[in-house]
Amino acid sequence: MAAASPNRRQLAGDSYIGGGEALVPLYFLFICVLSGSVTLFLQQKHARWFPYPLLIFCQGLVWGSVVFSYELGEIGDSFKIWSEIDPFLLMAVLLPALLFGEGLRLNTYELFSQIWEVSIMAIPGVIVNAGLIGTMAYVVLPFGWEWPGCFLFGAILGAPDPVSIMPLLESSNAPKRFSLFLSSESHLGDITTFTLFKIFLTYLTEGSKTFTTGYKLIKFLGANLIGGPLLGVVMGTLVYIFIYYTVLPSRTNDSLCEIAVTLVLAYIVFLVSEHNLAGNGIIATVVASWVVSHYAMTSLSNPESMLTVWSAVEYLANTIIFFLSGVILSSNVVALQIGTDESSSLINSEIVAYAALFWLFLVVYRFLILTMFYPLLKKLSPTQFGPIEVINLTWCGLRGALTLTLAYVVLNLRIEISGENSKGVPNEDIIANLEKYFYIPNSTSNAAPGIDGVEENIVRFYALIGIITIITLSVNYLTAPLLMSLTGLNRVSESQKQIIEYVKKRVINRAVMAQAQFKIPGTDEFKDDYADISEDKLSELITSYRMYLEMQENKVSEEQQETIFDPETVDRPSNDEKLADVRRLFLNAVQGQFWEQIENGTLPKGSNAAKRLFYANAVGLENANETDLDDYTPLRLREDATTNGGNLPFVWLLKTVDRIFNRDGYKQYEKNQLEKDVYTASCYIEAHEIAQVKVAEYVGEDASIDTPEEAYVIKESRTLVKKAKMFMEEAKKISPGVVAAVQTFKVASSMLSEQEKYVTSLEDEKLVDEEFVHKNILEIRKDMRKVNGLAARKLYKEKDAEILPLETDVDLEDNQEES
Repeated sequence: MAAASPNRRQLAGDSYIGGGEALVPLYFLFICVLSGSVTLFLQQKHARWFPYPLLIFCQGLVWGSVVFSYELGEIGDSFKIWSEIDPFLLMAVLLPALLFGEGLRLNTYELFSQIWEVSIMAIPGVIVNAGLIGTMAYVVLPFGWEWPGCFLFGAILGAPDPVSIMPLLESSNAPKRFSLFLSSESHLGDITTFTLFKIFLTYLTEGSKTFTTGYKLIKFLGANLIGGPLLGVVMGTLVYIFIYYTVLPSRTNDSLCEIAVTLVLAYIVFLVSEHNLAGNGIIATVVASWVVSHYAMTSLSNPESMLTVWSAVEYLANTIIFFLSGVILSSNVVALQIGTDESSSLINSEIVAYAALFWLFLVVYRFLILTMFYPLLKKLSPTQFGPIEVINLTWCGLRGALTLTLAYVVLNLRIEISGENSKGVPNEDIIANLEKYFYIPNSTSNAAPGIDGVEENIVRFYALIGIITIITLSVNYLTAPLLMSLTGLNRVSESQKQIIEYVKKRVINRAVMAQAQFKIPGTDEFKDDYADISEDKLSELITSYRMYLEMQENKVSEEQQETIFDPETVDRPSNDEKLADVRRLFLNAVQGQFWEQIENGTLPKGSNAAKRLFYANAVGLENANETDLDDYTPLRLREDATTNGGNLPFVWLLKTVDRIFNRDGYKQYEKNQLEKDVYTASCYIEAHEIAQVKVAEYVGEDASIDTPEEAYVIKESRTLVKKAKMFMEEAKKISPGVVAAVQTFKVASSMLSEQEKYVTSLEDEKLVDEEFVHKNILEIRKDMRKVNGLAARKLYKEKDAEILPLETDVDLEDNQEES
């Protein structure tokens, strides 16, 4: 049995230790990253519609063909080392980066809102798809694969790949709910895929002895389906606690610490689950990313920096896996010779034809599965699922990085059976099982006899999956935007176009407003220092200014007065589509105000109020088409403040403990809950009132309420704000100290936040030295800790509705004794 490339142990043997040869693998890494960077730049500039993974895969094919055809010295050795890298090491390095980064960007509030629909396609849908593909592999392919090998083939191809799908959805302007469903399905589907992959790979390499007893099977499934998620929840929660207690959120080193901790989390949870606990590393990593995304995003000091770093990490991992896959596939096309002295390639037109056939099976089976589950999906989400969505979901089932990584794991079984593993001897147990399940000599098999036939089938296995993946990236990816346009899925409504035009006008006006500082106040003439400026030259340089001048020329005559709508008396507009678009614009403005409050310190990062506000906003956006504007009900504020907490199941137990030990735990619990509700309502009212002004400014011709849609949305918002204010009034009657304390918290937090920003700006402007900044930052941190650590009950005392000043616990106890 001839080998086409140097043994991995020979290339990285003792002679490399301590010498310059140990750096040889870096050549591949640098070439890969450099090629990816240049390709990404050109793709973003000239061909955004073309899939980046396909471009980098083709570059890997070219590089692999060159290095395996010609002697390129250390560069060639570097490529050969990487082409035989340990697959589990590759998984441990690349998969956490791919999965955690995607999970971090996932909106978990919206995911959980349609978790049942997603689960149907991601669990039973993937299992059925894997079974159908495996069955067809057994029936159609003439390579002598037994059922375990065929089902392993089906498992790897069972689910769409989230890393490949997200760029497609972003570039094709797909609807938000469609994008959320497809990305969520691919994330959950990865979990199912990897679980099936481990089951059939274990059976293929170890035989049935792993599952001979019920105990072994339960232990295997428990470690994968229970141990992995549990570890992800625990580790993700620990990281959330660390981020939550970051003291001064705007410091650079806090942001660096948060990023470093999430990087460690992604890799350590995969490693511990996969290696130490023999569980499912993918499940653990995905669940940990969801915990951080759901709980910690509002606590991060700089969410943008976190997402930027993870995008870069994900980009590097995606680049390496596709580039390496191209190199590996080309190495088998050009250089691999198994069991023969003739120069022949195992990857020929027959393999390509079978790959195209199974790509067609993937599309047909996905359509059949969606059709089978369609009545149930339609019942769970009536407005989301229709024939158009089914067609586009069928076509957008791309395969990508995870598919290639798992196929590479199977490809590297060649190392175990050829004696090129770490022990330097063939693994007889694996050879025996592979000969039994992965090669069956019969009249229809085209494989060579014995172990050579097994090795050929392993190569064919990888080649089929690699070519199928490339077909989905080339055919499905490139034509999916066209299909969405033809079916009207990504159609931009007339109301959306109109709102975009409104916003464009505001952008143009911004440029004109910036010009005012150079003009004499109250006139259109430039100041003396700028008297030589030509309006024509400005219009040539600035497109927006030229558009402004054209707008002024085409302006409607003053005789045509615009209509002003009164939100209090306006009727519901007839254009439901435009009304829903204005609602979404309004709710996005509300969400922006929440982030503004977090930036200003009036809404604490990671607080109960922040989580509830963002959750309610997500629910409101989701239901913008179906019902009236309502992001108030999901806040679950009690209409009657006296019933706060009365429905919780452990209230009876808490009251019983109070009676036995003569405590007032339930009373304090009620006040704590009321404090959280008051804080939430206060921030909600402020955000809505500012958003009302913004939606009036950005919808219509000017800042007045000049369209019925914006007037009606403002009317809906005022109704919700009125409810929140009624709750505040009720809370003030029941516990006036709570309301005053919350107001005190907000003002104190805002003052400290502004103070910290100013000190930081002084340092940036080089007006103060580092010692001054350090000293003042420490003082601000001390006050922040005091504000964030106090509960409302420490700021007030219920007596004649009088609010006491901030006191120590000792002072409060003394005052209580005097009372």
